[in-house]
Amino acid sequence: MPHRYDAYLRHARYYSRVIARADRLYLEGVESMRASLALFDLERVQIDASWDWLLHKELTETTDHLRVIYAAETTYIGDLRYNKRLERVPQLEAALVAARRLGNRQAEGAFLTNLASSLAGLGDLRGAIALYEQRIVIARELGDQRGEGSGLSGLGIVYGELGNLRQSVSYHEQALDLRRSIGDQRGESNSLSNLGLTYADLGDVKRAIDYYEQALHLCRELGNLRGEGTALGSLGRAYDAIGDHERAITFYNQQLEIANTLNDRRAKSIAIANLGIAYKKLGDLPQAIQCYEEHLAIARELGERRAEAITLGNLGNVYSQLGQINQSVAYYELSLGIQRQMGDRRGESITLINLGDAYSKMGDIPGAMQLCEQSLKLTRETGDRSNEAEACWNLGMLFEAIGDTRRAVELMAFTVTYWQEIQHRDTNRRVTQLNQLQERLQVAPRDEPSRSSENISL
Repeated sequence: MPHRYDAYLRHARYYSRVIARADRLYLEGVESMRASLALFDLERVQIDASWDWLLHKELTETTDHLRVIYAAETTYIGDLRYNKRLERVPQLEAALVAARRLGNRQAEGAFLTNLASSLAGLGDLRGAIALYEQRIVIARELGDQRGEGSGLSGLGIVYGELGNLRQSVSYHEQALDLRRSIGDQRGESNSLSNLGLTYADLGDVKRAIDYYEQALHLCRELGNLRGEGTALGSLGRAYDAIGDHERAITFYNQQLEIANTLNDRRAKSIAIANLGIAYKKLGDLPQAIQCYEEHLAIARELGERRAEAITLGNLGNVYSQLGQINQSVAYYELSLGIQRQMGDRRGESITLINLGDAYSKMGDIPGAMQLCEQSLKLTRETGDRSNEAEACWNLGMLFEAIGDTRRAVELMAFTVTYWQEIQHRDTNRRVTQLNQLQERLQVAPRDEPSRSSENISL
């Protein structure tokens, strides 16, 4: 019926103006951002009704234009408010088809970026790479340097998650240079945060902190509250990594406060997971379990597979510390399955270290050594010095357990050197342990054979 169609069309056009206003407000500073989200939330039912109509209506030039407008004007808010798998991906896929039908290459490039980001969040890293690469081709074709920067940044994020850290740094540095050259300060702050994350993964925590602090300063200048929350969480993780857990908790609580202000459930779940890690390191295991379980529920609800895997591993750590080894192994195996399915090599290396520790506690030293060897191989392939140091220490302890003190010292010396470089708070404790082993080695007969080192290949 024509009059019914016309009514839906008028409704969709009206709410396209509402979301355009909300989108403009979002970029105008902290108070305007709050007003933007409040407006969107107030009109959410009507906006979603128009989205639903557009997604299920036959393809016409008019509805194509509206699909493009709705997706473009919810670039920021949509990522905060919509479920990636159930809502945002279908919206972006429909908008991408519409942009291609209209021959709108600018919109096509933007939707490729947004869709790639959503796929990466859902664990489809290879799919995300393909879309980011298409995005860069279109951006260069159009001379769109801002779009090219987005594509390069996205590739940096995904390669980092795949464990190709040096390649990740290269993409992030290209994106940062490009964004600075065109004065894209919001993009610059994102690149600074991303470089910080990658250098933290490479084990250069001091350099990571410098990037995070630059990002935080820039986000506060711009009134980018969401970016500020991300930078605060990253600073918390950096201080956690060097053993300053109380300071980390301060940053995480600030991150959580911003997430609550924005009503951003994804950011809230990340802050809660970060708090769980810090509480675990401080020995408050019941509080850590509570944080992890809350985060796990949200991650599963949002379809965030990578976050789910991380939290399953964190729960495994807590139950291992509680002495409930069988339960910890079950959590680790669930985590490992997801990480291997996603191709998350860095996550896999961490879980292998933890599984090795669990096997050691069960008395299966050969099984533990095999798992630690697998982890060490992965960390060296990906350039992940932080987890290489952990794998070396754990494997060294296992060599000591079978009587090969010389090999243990070689491995554990790498860890001590790395911890001294990053000025980790617990360095002195590990130096003492290493010195004790070295003293034992000096008084041992020099021709004493190791008990089973010939069966271990590194």
